[in-house]
Amino acid sequence: MPIGGGHYKPFEEKVLQDIAQAHGKTIAQVRLRWNIQRGATVFPKSTRQH
Repeated sequence: MPIGGGHYKPFEEKVLQDIAQAHGKTIAQVRLRWNIQRGATVFPKSTRQH
């Protein structure tokens, strides 16, 4: 999963919070960008219905 999953909780990571805040982005946006810059194919999804 490109944003996080399993036991890893990226939204609680202080480093990611700091990076996101410094750039005016969300942690999800930071994680997606990091994956894209690594050359990974990213398929974000939502489990909530709108």
